[in-house]
Amino acid sequence: MCVLVSLAVVSHAAAAQRTTGWLDIGGATVRQSGSDDLGAATVGAGIMQRGRRFLLIGDGALTVAADSLAATQAVVRGLFALTSWTVSEIETSATSIGIAVPGKRGNRTVLFRQQLQLGRVRLFGSAGFGNTSRHGLDSHSGTQQLGVSATRGEFTLTTTAQRATTDDWQLMEAAGFSLRSNSEWYGMHDATAELLWQFDGFALSASRTWRAGFGVTRGTGRAYSYASSLPFRRRFTLIANSGRQLADPLRGTPQATYMGLAMRVQFGRASGARDVAARDAARRRVGGMGSAAQLTVFEPIDGAEYRLEQRDGGAELGLRVNAPRDAIVEVAHSANEWTPMRLTRDGDAFVARITLASGTHRVALRINRGEWREPRGLSRVADDFGGNAGLVVVP
Repeated sequence: MCVLVSLAVVSHAAAAQRTTGWLDIGGATVRQSGSDDLGAATVGAGIMQRGRRFLLIGDGALTVAADSLAATQAVVRGLFALTSWTVSEIETSATSIGIAVPGKRGNRTVLFRQQLQLGRVRLFGSAGFGNTSRHGLDSHSGTQQLGVSATRGEFTLTTTAQRATTDDWQLMEAAGFSLRSNSEWYGMHDATAELLWQFDGFALSASRTWRAGFGVTRGTGRAYSYASSLPFRRRFTLIANSGRQLADPLRGTPQATYMGLAMRVQFGRASGARDVAARDAARRRVGGMGSAAQLTVFEPIDGAEYRLEQRDGGAELGLRVNAPRDAIVEVAHSANEWTPMRLTRDGDAFVARITLASGTHRVALRINRGEWREPRGLSRVADDFGGNAGLVVVP
């Protein structure tokens, strides 16, 4: 049996990217019950298309183990925000054992998830159905999940409760679960707690899961996971994770311990020639600003969200954004490779101060993970990802 390891990114994108692609290359070690450590190479690729109220994601992964076994996976997800406080998600996935298009020997799943955002608190529920074909056995599984997530500052705590049923006796017996009667169906209750910390683009998460059989099912299990993502420069992210996963009846993956490391390369819509075009457009705007760039203090127009003050060898950009008290307000700019930074609350507004060297810079704001935009009062230019930013010129 081959284990498909997912190296999941736990950080958010650095900027609003209408179309984004990525490539993951890495390796992992996996150990199932009663077996030795098994090395595997992992390759993944994906694309994301973002609209005003929807997000479409398609990705695929290939895992090749040291024993010549392999697994391929394809996942398609669609997220739809019909209102500002609800998100509906549909996910379909297919996994096969062997280097082949996912088909009869593997797993197929369909999952629906509904989210409700109430300020800093997010409520969600999901239901999924899976079918697994393995060694001549065709099995079926179903899951129902309820959860709540709360954010305070850089920390997010998520707790979930899940109920799962399956007739995949090969998977469950290998995980140490058994039946008290002649029933064909196993039943399990899971409880999971996860803590996520995000700061200046770096993210670190830890989770713990407890499992117990119910009804005629006997057995218990525990799992844990640790994951981190470290972005550097503009398009690269180093991803590391390790832990112990419980058998997943929905996707047909076995219980195992794992450790993985991968490098992700991101490709935004505005790349190559489009980056050059954006820089040329910025230069043309700079050339038309006249003597304004010679002022020591740049006074913003009424209703603007910025103030620029001259400093030795550069300037200090002050931002002041009005938003609800429980909002998450972030700024990213070209001088720090578009790494998001949270604004802090000061009275009735969110504020930040950014030191900029002499030259031309682009600055973007977003509220509650929405679209990136220019601070009010600054001239609008393109960012590096197909979105908008504000132009700042420091003499």
